[in-house]
Amino acid sequence: MLDTSKDVLNIVIASCIGAFTIFVCWMLWYVIRVMRQVNSLIDNVKAKIEAIDGILKTIHAKIDHSASALSVLGKGVGQIMEFVKNRRENKSKKTKK
Repeated sequence: MLDTSKDVLNIVIASCIGAFTIFVCWMLWYVIRVMRQVNSLIDNVKAKIEAIDGILKTIHAKIDHSASALSVLGKGVGQIMEFVKNRRENKSKKTKK
């Protein structure tokens, strides 16, 4: 079986290639695991960002709705103040006459 040194060299080369193949497969398995974890992490981050975006859109809509209601309320208060001012002016004109 091992008649010459060339036979020993071929066995050593074959065993080194086998060990290298096992090492490459082992490294690929770890790289694939890491990539799967990174992918799940990215999916989780996307879900959280979408949730935050939904919350911010809701807050923005509520603020816009409140701002429009406050502008209507402000116009109403301004008209009431104008009415009161006109009434006071009319009363002061009547008392002076």
